[in-house]
Amino acid sequence: QLLKQAIIDIVDAEQNDSPVYTFLNNLEPPSERIAPTVKASATVSAAAAETPLAPESVNPAASELLQQAIEAKKNSDFLLAKALYTSLHKLSPRQSQWVQQLALATYKAKYPDPLNALLEAKQILQTLQPEAANNAETLGIWGAIHKRLFDINRNRADLDTAIGAYEKGYRLQNDYYNGINWAFLLNVRASLTRDRAEAITDFMLARRTREDVLKIADAKFAELKAIKDVEDDDDRYWVLATKAEAWVGLGNDAEAEKCLQQAKPYAEYWMCESSKQQIDALRQLLQNSPLNGL
Repeated sequence: QLLKQAIIDIVDAEQNDSPVYTFLNNLEPPSERIAPTVKASATVSAAAAETPLAPESVNPAASELLQQAIEAKKNSDFLLAKALYTSLHKLSPRQSQWVQQLALATYKAKYPDPLNALLEAKQILQTLQPEAANNAETLGIWGAIHKRLFDINRNRADLDTAIGAYEKGYRLQNDYYNGINWAFLLNVRASLTRDRAEAITDFMLARRTREDVLKIADAKFAELKAIKDVEDDDDRYWVLATKAEAWVGLGNDAEAEKCLQQAKPYAEYWMCESSKQQIDALRQLLQNSPLNGL
């Protein structure tokens, strides 16, 4: 029943021919369209949305929905995860984490197509006012959305927005995820810059950032090693994948491979694919270094 209600929540905001209907047999289209919950939360300020709240009473429905959402993500079923996080947000509209996860699941679902999924995710996350946010998770997802928009439309404004979000998230909280992505996009910008001096500046800043990110990631992994909770496996994977990418950026493929092998037990398929794509892209960028010929 919880799963059925979760899917109904998102289907109510979609066209009747949405593939979400395939999740349940004999699911009837809703008789009335209900405005998506995310839009209803657009008036919530970023400060209010991201201020820690007093613990809410345990809601069995929310707990069950969250477990199903986590499982859907593990199975790379992001359209289902989107439906479940929509319901979680409806249950607790003041919880910024549901907005963050809904935006993430939305762009990962790539429905109805990658571009429109990204634009929808952007609209969802704007309820947290990411331009003024001081939350590393919000800034990281905002950066990820614009990084992917740039991959599609090659709009320099999207690249600049992504760089700004990642840099802010990194500098505010020494966040390794934001840091490694900021370094990557500095290399992207260096590859597009005609002014060689500017390109070299970005290239060297990316290198120094990776050196610092390695130290942050090492400290974080040492902290995680003391924790037995299996729920921290995602963090373990991303810390090791971050180290691998940093080593590639610093020219040490042997250390990078060690980190990737160490990360495998904690990985889900989509995580490995995401890491591989970025590391492969980084290797291509490094081949065209602005330092070549100096």
